[in-house]
Amino acid sequence: MELKIFDVRNTDKTTLSSDDVPSITEEFIASHNRLSSLDFDFFFAKNHVFSIDLSYNQLTDLSFLRCFRSLGFLDISHNFLDLDNLFDLRNTVIVRLYFKNNNFDDLNQKYPMLIPTILSHAWVINGTFISDYQKQIFKNYENTLEFGNLIISNSRFKITKSNHSSTAQAGKGYIFDHDFEYNNGVKFTTPLGTTPFKFDEFPQIERIRYLSRFSHFELPNGDFNDYFGLTLGILLKVWIGESIYIIPRMLCRVYWFNIYEDIQKMENWELLVVLVAILGKIRIYNKIETELWDALNLERFLKTGIIPQIGSTPRLILAAYISRAIATTDEEPSDSSTNDIRAYFKYRRICGFTQLETTIESVYMETVAPFYQPTGAKPSKNDKIEFVHPLTGEWAVSSIARNRNGRIIIVLKDCMVQIPASAVFWDGRGMWREAAKKEACKTQTLSRKKEGKTFITAADLLQQEDEIKLPPDNSPNTTLNTNLNTSMNTPSLQETLQSAGLDLSILKKVHTRPLNSARAPMSSTRGSLLGLGKDCTMKSTTFANQLPPDIDENKMMPGWRSFRGIVDPPFPKSQRANRVHAGLSYGNSIKDVVNIVTGREYSNGVPIKRYNVKIYNAITKKSSYQWITEDEVSKEDSIRLNELYQMHVAGKIKTITNIA
Repeated sequence: MELKIFDVRNTDKTTLSSDDVPSITEEFIASHNRLSSLDFDFFFAKNHVFSIDLSYNQLTDLSFLRCFRSLGFLDISHNFLDLDNLFDLRNTVIVRLYFKNNNFDDLNQKYPMLIPTILSHAWVINGTFISDYQKQIFKNYENTLEFGNLIISNSRFKITKSNHSSTAQAGKGYIFDHDFEYNNGVKFTTPLGTTPFKFDEFPQIERIRYLSRFSHFELPNGDFNDYFGLTLGILLKVWIGESIYIIPRMLCRVYWFNIYEDIQKMENWELLVVLVAILGKIRIYNKIETELWDALNLERFLKTGIIPQIGSTPRLILAAYISRAIATTDEEPSDSSTNDIRAYFKYRRICGFTQLETTIESVYMETVAPFYQPTGAKPSKNDKIEFVHPLTGEWAVSSIARNRNGRIIIVLKDCMVQIPASAVFWDGRGMWREAAKKEACKTQTLSRKKEGKTFITAADLLQQEDEIKLPPDNSPNTTLNTNLNTSMNTPSLQETLQSAGLDLSILKKVHTRPLNSARAPMSSTRGSLLGLGKDCTMKSTTFANQLPPDIDENKMMPGWRSFRGIVDPPFPKSQRANRVHAGLSYGNSIKDVVNIVTGREYSNGVPIKRYNVKIYNAITKKSSYQWITEDEVSKEDSIRLNELYQMHVAGKIKTITNIA
């Protein structure tokens, strides 16, 4: 019986004959040889081949692979192939493709979208699964000028741009010529390649399920914490690029140590296969676990491939567990998770969270549980809001995407912002505003103004020439690890100074005199607080306040040090009228409308009515008269007030008629 595996690896072959390969071969292995090419009809009679390994050879041509409509595995790594050769595989469905270390490696690193766009029917490229969302991006990239320019400028046979009307059309013509040539000749689908050829148009979760037949990993049984911790670890790797073990070592230590050797060796597509397996085996029994699992939105990711934005609820859950893992263990995250952790701690600060408990309930209360919704006017969709950007720290203005469960969601281009509804207020400029302080950013702005000499105050003229800037090691922009340890174990230095009315960004200059200097007695405490060392102290407050000998304090006007030559406008003598919402307090009710007049204000070109109403208090048993403006109440209440006034007027007419 003929074998289904043809293996000639490490035989130092320079040529191969089609007669040497059995016709029922399914796996063709010819790696680690010196093959430069094969005959174009080499596989014509081998219509069962599904896996081909030609790595570590000297290949310069792939035209012998045009006969396949689908392949399960193809490895052409470590050869001498050019970008042109990949067009021979453009219309072939390839389940797993590897092409590392070829002549187009530098081009692939510089333009990572180029080769996946050419090989649009490859499911897995160099171990990374190509999602439906990425395929749509690559499809749009194919129509760009950059793609056409890369095709004609990096092909083996150069095409001059002057012969074509545009670079994009030249690239499309080049691809069309290859496709036209590809469609000529023998084409067949192997028995094993029939299923992937059909699944190529299916949703990506079906392709992932098909890939599970190539994985030899068996997922052990476990409880919710085991599956949940492993899921978070895999998503940490797939979404952020962080190490898998950071979260599972904290949530499911025993379960993790039984499988960590297999998991850490897996490629991207294998991790997705594990996620699909978890999705089918996990069992949830209480409300908190259900809502926390649903908030991850794992099934949506497996169906579409869309990675959640920084600051979204799934990413906040990951950042919450990263922070807890770092606080309880010696783990150190990489730079890939910096933005997620920065957005998470900004979210914690505005929400008022102070503890980092490792329980699932604590993460649920932070990221999923409903927040308190204040009474009165509430922010709604499409309302303008001003907030502090979690990544840049600068004020930004955007529209509210939605307000749900007491959380205001703002969707930006680079991240998503979540703010509690109780942490915003209406600032009177036609928009909502986050109740956050931004002393650091304001101070930086003032420093830039001072450096640019926009305003020069008298206090600036008293600064000494021997002052130097704060050393980089003690600047506010410390390393991520330092910020995390300070934020999670003890209050951070910046928060400590802010609570005391100070800010790190203000302390930009230090004085070079030692601590025992008689002219700087106030700087020792501040220097030790900042950890600046014995030889580096802050500028003394006493020294800064000393006056030059030629200035008489009694002859200067108050506030002369900070005076910038801009006088504040005087307040108006008349009392300012602040409109108050016409809501009734407890125990009050409107008994009558005694008068209606037309005010001087307009709404949509129509004068606004004013109602003089009689308000009765059931608690004090007293009545009072107040004016209510039409735009302060709803349309239904306005109709009711008009009806009350008609009854009031009708009663007066009836009384006058009786007297007459």
